[in-house]
Amino acid sequence: MKYGLIDQAEIDALPDDNAAAFVEFERICRQRLGELLESLTGEHDDWTGPRLRYMAKVAAAAEEYNIPGSEGLTTANPHNFQYDHFVAFEHEITQIVTRLQIKRAKQRNADTVKLPASRAAQITKYVEVLRRRIEASDFDDKKKAALYKKLEALKAELTGRRADLAKTMIIIASIVTTINQTEAAAIKLPGAIHAVMQVIGLARDDENAERTAIAAAVTPKAIEDQRLKPMQSKALR
Repeated sequence: MKYGLIDQAEIDALPDDNAAAFVEFERICRQRLGELLESLTGEHDDWTGPRLRYMAKVAAAAEEYNIPGSEGLTTANPHNFQYDHFVAFEHEITQIVTRLQIKRAKQRNADTVKLPASRAAQITKYVEVLRRRIEASDFDDKKKAALYKKLEALKAELTGRRADLAKTMIIIASIVTTINQTEAAAIKLPGAIHAVMQVIGLARDDENAERTAIAAAVTPKAIEDQRLKPMQSKALR
């Protein structure tokens, strides 16, 4: 892959989200560029071609993915390329990628909730209640196996570092749908499912309260200009 930096299969596998796709596209190209440059040893090797190709590909991807802040990206003319052109381009790309990564992290935190150990323990308890009720139900083995699988997915999602709220609701909805398709709702699963959702809501409330408290604690205070003190003291004499 001479100066290819990224192949079509890798492009096809990029995320659907434009920002995430661009970040991954640039990461792959940058990694390949670094590997390629490390393989060059002589002064007669082509050190310019790989850098120009990286700049061209990343700039084109930024335009195609409509990445904010990339409008001013310019690629160097091969006939008057200087290393400073690459350094400036790389610096701009680093800023753009960093903004996208931070924005994505903030969005991910807004769509997820952190479950402390105490809340996770409650979730585990209710999942086990659901498991016992399913086991004691009249569901056939195939349906039981399907529900057990969904319970494991729910438990894994809710006992991880941060629980994805949308994904959690999809799993819960699939469990409820499976139950409602039968007449065995007498096993009282809805009550346990409601308890799980209540724990998630409490954890969300706790996190929001914590964020509010932190924001209040770090509100910047006006900084007194110490240079004015001598002037003020003299004026008072």
